Amino acid sequence: MYTPLLLFCIAFGLSMDYEVFLLSRIKEEVDLGESNDDAVAIGLERTGRIVTAAALLMAVVFVALATGQVAVVKIFGVGLALAVLVDAFLIRADAGARLQRLAGRATGGPPIPAAVPSPLRASGRPKPLDIVDATDPRRHP
Repeated sequence: MYTPLLLFCIAFGLSMDYEVFLLSRIKEEVDLGESNDDAVAIGLERTGRIVTAAALLMAVVFVALATGQVAVVKIFGVGLALAVLVDAFLIRADAGARLQRLAGRATGGPPIPAAVPSPLRASGRPKPLDIVDATDPRRHP
């Protein structure tokens, strides 16, 4: 009775990890000034190989679980292998990209300028950190 619910929770947790990885890459491209369509394409291009490789690796591990003797472990092995493959190849690569393109700039952050300044320069490079010398006598009165 608990198997479908637990299977869903585990699959959802695994897929959110990939989604955060992909969306953070898309957000970085939007912050660098790319259009939404280009940011989605670049985000999928840059994260696609690693997400696909990780999904295949997890599917192999879950299929290995399906060769066990316990019925519940077999169910989890097959169910999670299918969930990971469907998520990586159908949802993440196709449906997710289409939805992000349809949503437009709404996927890139708030529609108004954020109150917190961006850590990026206009050129797209990170700003240098202010390095403070702890031994500087001007820091200590």
